[in-house]
Amino acid sequence: MISTSYIKTRSHWIVLFLTVTLAACSMLYELLIAQTMSHLSANTVVWYSVTIGLFLLGMGIGSLFSTLIRSRVNTWKFLVIAEILLTLTGGLIVASIHAGHMIYLFGLNWGLQLSGILIFFSITSVLTLWIGLLTGIELPLLITLGEDLVPEVPAHITLGTDYIGSLVGAFLFPLFFLPNFELLTVGLMVASANICCVVLLIFDRASSTLQRVTWTAPALCLIACLVYGASVRAPLNQYFLKKYYYYMTASEDLVSLFDPMPEMPDVYRVSSPYQKIDLIEDPARDISHTLMHAFSSKRDEIKGIPENNILFLNGDFQINTSFEEIYHEFFAHTPILLNGKIPKDVLVLGGGDGILIKELLKYPDISITHIDLDRTLIDLARTHPVLKSVNRGSFDDPRVHTEFNDGYYFMRHTDKSW
Repeated sequence: MISTSYIKTRSHWIVLFLTVTLAACSMLYELLIAQTMSHLSANTVVWYSVTIGLFLLGMGIGSLFSTLIRSRVNTWKFLVIAEILLTLTGGLIVASIHAGHMIYLFGLNWGLQLSGILIFFSITSVLTLWIGLLTGIELPLLITLGEDLVPEVPAHITLGTDYIGSLVGAFLFPLFFLPNFELLTVGLMVASANICCVVLLIFDRASSTLQRVTWTAPALCLIACLVYGASVRAPLNQYFLKKYYYYMTASEDLVSLFDPMPEMPDVYRVSSPYQKIDLIEDPARDISHTLMHAFSSKRDEIKGIPENNILFLNGDFQINTSFEEIYHEFFAHTPILLNGKIPKDVLVLGGGDGILIKELLKYPDISITHIDLDRTLIDLARTHPVLKSVNRGSFDDPRVHTEFNDGYYFMRHTDKSW
């Protein structure tokens, strides 16, 4: 027969495990909000700061609320309810922020920018406060649960374990999740870990089979929804990417604002440890195409150059293949013409699409040292048919020597001059 002390000790270790895991999940939700907002609003420092502030405010409110009611409720049951709500919100957090951004883009398209901004920021702020509030409810309940099981173990053990869990989440986000997964997928993965903790808590604390079944049912429904979300994550990511890049078409009227856009080309996305690399084909045509044919003879001389393919890094415009020469030809050749001679050695910092290097390689005796941090972008420029066609295979030229390094660090530690 299993002793009561063994059961209590086992349950206390389970509580500590849950504390670590749930704290990591809450930290990951916080970072998901901040990263999604910094991507959509292009201001990392502001949105990480605002998210942390609102999250901590929510935690304070939740902690006060939990302190007031925890003597009146069943601790583990109330914790299960809080975690189910946290799982539901966390799994939908990225999609909800994108939906708010779609409303903002609709307002931008129709001259209602201020209204769109207010709605977008209000949605994000409320969601951040809500997740912070649920997290604030969570910790006092875990402390109470631990004290009820093993009174001689002080509360600061559970509190310290919670801080360790937050550290785990803070490390996992930039080192594992962000380089390998889309933010929407990360939200589903974290929510899955969250709901698994709920099931573990139920099976440890429920006193009967009927109680286990009753309390597990909503958790199992959530697990089924998360599994379904994971199975359709690719089309879901495409849905939001199209709404982001083709917003002029998506925002034609409020009725069709959230409709899918099967007629628009898919966005080609690659994730690297440093950035999200997006290549889109914009079907829109405007007067710039006519002007470019008058300005440049490139398309008459070289057949098959792709037009209207646009490269974005972290959502920021980089090049449009229809008129990249306006930038790169002047960038490469004007300094050489002004200097009156062709340099033998040229240093290129960045330029991972290879197009500037293509222009410099037009001088036969030139040698290029190329420094770039992102190997993934270089590999894409070497192999993707659109980029390789535009840069004409510049990275395969023996005169180009590429080193993967930070440009600033390289310049601080090199003795060579260019």
